Amino acid sequence: MDVVSKSSMVFIPVSPVFEWHSYQLPLATEAIIAEEFSRLMAIHFNGVYFRTLSVGMEEWRKPEFLAQFGLPDTTKLYGMDFPCLPVRGEYHRSGPPFVRDAVEARLTAVKDTGFKYAFLLNCHGGKGQNETLEEIAKEWSIKDFKVFSVFPNRFNTYMPDQEHEPYLNAGAHAGIRETHFLMAFHTDLIDLHEIPVGDLKSRRIWNVAYESGNTG
Repeated sequence: MDVVSKSSMVFIPVSPVFEWHSYQLPLATEAIIAEEFSRLMAIHFNGVYFRTLSVGMEEWRKPEFLAQFGLPDTTKLYGMDFPCLPVRGEYHRSGPPFVRDAVEARLTAVKDTGFKYAFLLNCHGGKGQNETLEEIAKEWSIKDFKVFSVFPNRFNTYMPDQEHEPYLNAGAHAGIRETHFLMAFHTDLIDLHEIPVGDLKSRRIWNVAYESGNTG
């Protein structure tokens, strides 16, 4: 392949494809952003990119997190799987071992193919995900094969007024910053009419069924 002998760069998006992102965004929001970012980098540097490697790490949410969304501290919540949402996230509860197996298999393939530089682009902020990818990048980087872990969200410079947009205090997941970031790539996948007018109540936007008391 010409690209191996020229730029020798490969971009590997890593984020869960199947994960709820409220009503205005598609399920695969983080995966789409990671893949589109990889695509643009591949074009710019004359490299290649892959479809998103769908892996995601998460954790059981603590009472302080639940309180931010107006949920009782007894709620059992793993990742962003809020009660009564129509889908469940594609999280790997085995954590680092699964992520390592998936990512290292891809790195083995590209390294053995002759690539010299591999970039892992992750848009999922689940606990341990960035740290695990950074560890993998450090461990795999040798003289003739360098691996870099990149968190594209850091390049999103849009900073809303937190005082008037309190939802951001409960995290950026499916919030205005993530919506803004996806708009840079796919406005056709966003339905802004699904964002309510007025105060943005996190519990309402995340869990309509919970508001009605239907937690079955």
